[in-house]
Amino acid sequence: MTESNASPISRRTRAGLFLFLVAALLVAFVLWRNHAGKAALRPGAFVIALDDASRAGAGWFSERNVRTARAFLAGRTLEIPKGSHVRIAFPDGRVEDVTGPWRQPLGAVEMGDDIADNFLGAPLAKLAEIKAEGSSASAGDVRVTSPVGVTRFTNPTITWVARPETDYDVAIIDPADPMAPVRIAEKVRPPLAFDQLESPQKRRLQVDRLHEVHVRETGSALMIGAARFLVAKDAEENALPAAPADLLREAIEAMGKKPTRTGDAWLALSRLPADWRETELAVRLRLRIAAELGLADEFAQAQESARRLMEE
Repeated sequence: MTESNASPISRRTRAGLFLFLVAALLVAFVLWRNHAGKAALRPGAFVIALDDASRAGAGWFSERNVRTARAFLAGRTLEIPKGSHVRIAFPDGRVEDVTGPWRQPLGAVEMGDDIADNFLGAPLAKLAEIKAEGSSASAGDVRVTSPVGVTRFTNPTITWVARPETDYDVAIIDPADPMAPVRIAEKVRPPLAFDQLESPQKRRLQVDRLHEVHVRETGSALMIGAARFLVAKDAEENALPAAPADLLREAIEAMGKKPTRTGDAWLALSRLPADWRETELAVRLRLRIAAELGLADEFAQAQESARRLMEE
């Protein structure tokens, strides 16, 4: 009697243990896949929060609030539930504002040979391996970060890598017209608003024209940096947006086409709140821009942020 009564219980126990082990293996596989995917797989989209109701998901039980920006791997189906307002950045540089319900499979973008040119679609581990070679647009001991390359502003904000408790003199010149009055600001620190530059010229910078910005430490004739930049044909007197979602869009669009608006992108990223700067989307932008500008310290910090993201 005892043996016959124990047998069914034993079978149920074994069945329960088997189901438990299967479930544990499935959970372990999902966790491993998520961890490995962040390092080796390609992203399919980045969802950016537009308000407190922003939500997104991909797969069973994955819908959740998006507070900043969240990456979704290629190969999954991204779903935006009803009533959710989000901004979606795709690896090919497209940016769309979406209101749910919305659903779309995420495919991997074909990549070229240059990882830096595929900074939104490359595996994060690969992107973190690119080298900060420096920028041909800037030179000298003071590293100018904005404006560099092309700018969409006729009244650009000037930024550079400043030493603590050090003042600087800044000048914007027109290399094609040596007789044009120079715009000057003395004993200043970054960021420098265009209106702080003194000049008899009342108008903003001329569009579709090259200009140069020179920065040096006040009282020094040696510590100097310079950057040449083009004011775009469609440039306007304007200001950067304030909302983090808009700053990310600014940076993505600035780096999406060549010639890049690297200085505009850097300025946008520098104004992101700390939690937004640590999102995968912002880290990818930081790696790409710091590499082009030759900002070794910023590149190293972005690499460390990338490693943390891959370990989560």
